[in-house]
Amino acid sequence: MLPLDPQLFRLFLESLEAPALLLDARGEILFANPAWHLSPRVSSAPDQPWPGQNYLTLLNAAAGGGDRSAGATAEGLRRLAEEGGEGFSQDYFSKGPEAHDYYHLKAWRIEYAGQVVLGVLHSPQLQHDALTGLATRQLFALSLSAELGRARRQKQPLSLLMLNTDHLRTINELHGTRIGDECLIAIAALLREHARRPTDLAARYGGDEFVVLLGDTPGTEARRIAEAMRAEIEDLHIAAGPQYLLSVSIGVADGTPGLRHISEAMLLEAAEVALYRARRRGQNRVVWAQTEPDLLSALLKGLS
Repeated sequence: MLPLDPQLFRLFLESLEAPALLLDARGEILFANPAWHLSPRVSSAPDQPWPGQNYLTLLNAAAGGGDRSAGATAEGLRRLAEEGGEGFSQDYFSKGPEAHDYYHLKAWRIEYAGQVVLGVLHSPQLQHDALTGLATRQLFALSLSAELGRARRQKQPLSLLMLNTDHLRTINELHGTRIGDECLIAIAALLREHARRPTDLAARYGGDEFVVLLGDTPGTEARRIAEAMRAEIEDLHIAAGPQYLLSVSIGVADGTPGLRHISEAMLLEAAEVALYRARRRGQNRVVWAQTEPDLLSALLKGLS
């Protein structure tokens, strides 16, 4: 609880570069700062001015459309207004037709002269890896959750690729980290070309690992895409020396056997195990989890 004059707090919010709102205890928007109006995440908002609209109502409407972040945010703000507390924070994933946005929402409860208002700040989180320009692991996790939820509701297939750069340590040792970084940048650019739809997302998962989320894509098509990626990366030939040409190993998993019950963790584990087997079998190859009898059996058992 902050014992501040709401007018002073409004001036503070107005000066911020991050999008911010001032709400009354019922969730009605009293003020939206200039950064809020300029934010890409509100570009598809209704034409009427933000002040006077109820933010909780808007969030609940988004939650009704399957946006779990919106539902959790609405509940957190409602409890903060009704029950009090030090504040409320929530990671918020907003998915638009052109981009995926990752925000950290922070709210404060302010009491002054018997009046209760809420200050809401949307701070953009780090969304893209500095080296490759791909989505971060955090943004990928939120995107996977949102896309899996959409796939369940619309009964559409969903596939996941997990890639590891073969011999990157050796490339770094022989040719230097600058060449190694160039390899990662080149791989990232190629992955981006294969993940251009709004339902797709390519991300850097770790030092030499990448993931590609393919919405509306069955496993058979995902395996074809993965094989095309593998062949194109093999043709890049960035690192000097014929012994260590650039290549990747790829694990493919999809939720088609039981999309209704599959979780993000199960999909990631299936792709990770498939990747591990691709590496053990000589690298520079693609393994699809659904063609591995024990992997498919374990996946189906987890869904039962």
